[in-house]
Amino acid sequence: TARLTDFFLLQPAVLAMYLFLRSANLYAAAIATAFAYPLIYVTSGAWMAGHRDIVAMHALIGSATIFLAYRGDARLKLFSSGLVVGYAVMIRPTYLAFAPVLLIACFFDSRMPSFKRAFTMTITLGIGVLVFPTIFLVAGFMTGTFDAWLAATQFVFDVYAVPLSRTRLFFRFF
Repeated sequence: TARLTDFFLLQPAVLAMYLFLRSANLYAAAIATAFAYPLIYVTSGAWMAGHRDIVAMHALIGSATIFLAYRGDARLKLFSSGLVVGYAVMIRPTYLAFAPVLLIACFFDSRMPSFKRAFTMTITLGIGVLVFPTIFLVAGFMTGTFDAWLAATQFVFDVYAVPLSRTRLFFRFF
C-alpha cells in the first residue's frame, strides 16, 4: 500500500508539471511529461519511491507552478505558493530554503517593487508558509505529543552535534 499511496501522491505533481510546461507554451513537453514521468518514477524502485525528499520536492514543483502559472491576484498566488512550501517543510524541513528563492523570484517578477509592496509580498508568503507548521504545532499541543516531538528533535541535536563552527560550511561551496 505504500507504493500505491506514493503513486497517488505523485498525481498532483504530474498535474503541476503539466500545467507548468503548458503555461510556458511547451504543449508537447507537457504531454510527454504527463505520460513519461509517472512511468520513470514508478520504475525507479526503492531509491526514489516514497522517499520524503522526492515527495516534498513534488510539493515544491507544485508551489513553483502556482507561482509561475497563476495569472490572478499576486497576494493569493504568493499565499498559495507559501502554503504548499509550508506543507513541503513539514515533510522535509530543509526545504524551507525554497521560500526565500520564491520571494526573490517574486521581486524579479514585479520589477523593483516599492518597500510597502515588498513588505506585503514577504508577509503574505510568510503567512502561507506558516499555516501548516502552525496546524501541526496546535495539533501537537492538543494531543499532548509536542513534548515527545521536542525530545526527539533534541536527541538529534545532541547525538549529531559537531564541535566545529558552522561557518566552515560556507567555504565548501566555493
